[in-house]
Amino acid sequence: MRPPSLPVILISFLLFLTSLACSRTIQISMGSEPTATAPAPTAPAQAPTATTPPTAQPAATIPPTQTPLPPVVLKEFSLLFYPPLVMDYNQALWLDKTQYGDPNAYQTNFLQSASLESCRIGIQGPTEFPSMASETVQLGQVQYIRYLMGDGSGSNSAWYIENKSLPGYNYEAGLPIPFISSSLAEWDQCRQLGEAVLSTLSTPQ
Repeated sequence: MRPPSLPVILISFLLFLTSLACSRTIQISMGSEPTATAPAPTAPAQAPTATTPPTAQPAATIPPTQTPLPPVVLKEFSLLFYPPLVMDYNQALWLDKTQYGDPNAYQTNFLQSASLESCRIGIQGPTEFPSMASETVQLGQVQYIRYLMGDGSGSNSAWYIENKSLPGYNYEAGLPIPFISSSLAEWDQCRQLGEAVLSTLSTPQ
């Protein structure tokens, strides 16, 4: 039998090497494990943001409705002992108790306080006062000589002799003498209210 020729040997050798290479490739392919894919990093969860409650707005303040004061209505109080003299008084504060038309109206010729039970403004007819302590006071445009007296029974009074300060008045009837009287408890307020009326003494225009 003839030995194989050189080309046949080379071809066989090449085939052998090729088969070895293929076997090696198959082993590598079978022995390698698939590479695990790392998961994509997840963004950290954000903590919930605290919601600030809305600030309560104060309710709008509605200013109280002011009740208008009633108008001051002045009336004239006639001094029957001393015509034609008059004094102005506020009808909300004083009541005219004079019984006009009565022959004895002089006896009721006074103003009664609407709020102070014992407080009144009266008119004294012409008279002379004994020597006693007095003081000169100016009430508005009118000047008086004031005598303060108490009757010892819990009441006070002040007598006001007008000191010839009224222009155009005829003093032949004597000096006008209004007076204020009240209980001790109401005296301070009564005197203040009364002197406001006495300051309006005048002759009608």
